[in-house]
Amino acid sequence: MAPTNVGGLGLVAEDVHIGRQAPEPLTLEGIRTRRAKAGKLDAPDRVLLGHPESAARKPCVLKQAAKHLKKPGLVSLGGGLPSSDNFPFESLSMQVPTPANKFSQHADRLKEVTIGKHDVRDGVGEGVLDLSIALNYGQSIGSAQLLRWVTEHTELVHDPAIADWRCALTIGSTGSLEAAYRMFGDRARGDGILTEEYSFSTALETAAPLGLRVFGVPMDEQGLLPEKMDELLSNWDEEARGGARRPRVL
Repeated sequence: MAPTNVGGLGLVAEDVHIGRQAPEPLTLEGIRTRRAKAGKLDAPDRVLLGHPESAARKPCVLKQAAKHLKKPGLVSLGGGLPSSDNFPFESLSMQVPTPANKFSQHADRLKEVTIGKHDVRDGVGEGVLDLSIALNYGQSIGSAQLLRWVTEHTELVHDPAIADWRCALTIGSTGSLEAAYRMFGDRARGDGILTEEYSFSTALETAAPLGLRVFGVPMDEQGLLPEKMDELLSNWDEEARGGARRPRVL
């Protein structure tokens, strides 16, 4: 049975002999169609779990003012953006493995990629990033081009189960954990977090100075056991746990 993509769903046909075939590559339109049929759910209100520090944060005034930069005739002195003509690099070249060559590392099968200083301005290729953009100041959320790619990759490959999701760029996993702990945990409330019984040491070490208690959930070779987590939370005793509230963060 030949794979089908009826309605742009991005899903292949069911074969009675071999079972479900591998998914076809999805398109953004295909994902929207599938999501509409599946009926994605909105996530619960996360503000209720937030730390007072998170609630106290307000939008950056300078970043909000950026919407006026496109006003004709406006000369902005706020951004401090250096002229790309002064950047000491005209182009960068690199050799990269490609899917067509099965990501081979052999030198004769690598593809050479070059990025120039003003490729976007000069209409060189179809890229949306060049050195004049990459080496200059960007948005507070990080590279818009990279964030777009990460978001598209997440939607195409991982298919989040909720509708109101977004991606965020961070400096690494430990930085992400520290930010999440500060947003959702508060030592003054006796907050704690759940994790696997044998967990990533840095995750535990990051929680300690923030005053967050860590409670392990039994696991097997497949990971955390849901029934054990349910049992732990259903029978939670704050007094027996030293005043720690029932965790709301896993």
